[in-house]
Amino acid sequence: MVFLNGKSIYYELRYLAHRFPLHRFLLLFFTLLGALIVSLSDAQAFFTNNNSPIPKSWTVVKDPNNARLIAIGVIVFPGIFIWLSQGYSNSKEMEELLQIVQAFSLPFLERDLNNLHGSFTSQFGLSKSCRIYILQPIRKSLLNWHLHIICYSGNMEKRELSIRLDLDEGPIGSAFQSIKRESKYKGEFISLSTAGAIPADYRHFKQNNKDRIKTDIQGCLVIPSFDNNFLNALVVVDTADPNDLISLQDENLKNKIIDWIGDDPKFFSLLWRLKTDATWKKN
Repeated sequence: MVFLNGKSIYYELRYLAHRFPLHRFLLLFFTLLGALIVSLSDAQAFFTNNNSPIPKSWTVVKDPNNARLIAIGVIVFPGIFIWLSQGYSNSKEMEELLQIVQAFSLPFLERDLNNLHGSFTSQFGLSKSCRIYILQPIRKSLLNWHLHIICYSGNMEKRELSIRLDLDEGPIGSAFQSIKRESKYKGEFISLSTAGAIPADYRHFKQNNKDRIKTDIQGCLVIPSFDNNFLNALVVVDTADPNDLISLQDENLKNKIIDWIGDDPKFFSLLWRLKTDATWKKN
């Protein structure tokens, strides 16, 4: 079932703007416009006129209806071919770039994330159950977006890496829905330690995710990553130790993670574009 709300529509529109830029739409528009003009004009006279270089014996081509179709095809086919070949070429480039990023850039990001993890667990006295990971909204199909884990600390359980959260699912989805542009330098803390602390609009995990995710999480801190006004990733710190919950609400911890993200996280935006494009090729 497709989860449809303002955020899924927003990401779909942003994806389409990237996937089908304005110049491709203009090429298609003017190709079809040219075909319409040709169909309404006397362009087929080139084939049917007595002075036409087309031999009179070519009766099929000389037929006015066939001549009109041929004239339209001369306009439409090159434009459609260029439109499709350009899209294929762009997809191929994105696929190759994604392979390079995954092979060379993501390991550095993961190492940097683990260094951050070691730094703040030591500084704030957090337990070994405290983890940090990064999620991005990735497209599965039309208007169907899920939050995927793209990078994580070494103490994440492997089964959790295949989790695909709906945009409002679990504590992370709940935080994701509440994030606005004004939240750029803010974090969202969600406690799961007691039933009364759970947000009223909390949507429990679906069964396929419930079977993979840790069931003893006590709370999580969700920090948004914005590239200008584009929410391109979430940095999440969670823990199974209730003694860590006070530290997760510490403004100094939030600021440390925000400083790590930086003011211009273009890499996350690039990774989002590459991953959504690669996902499109699989569908």
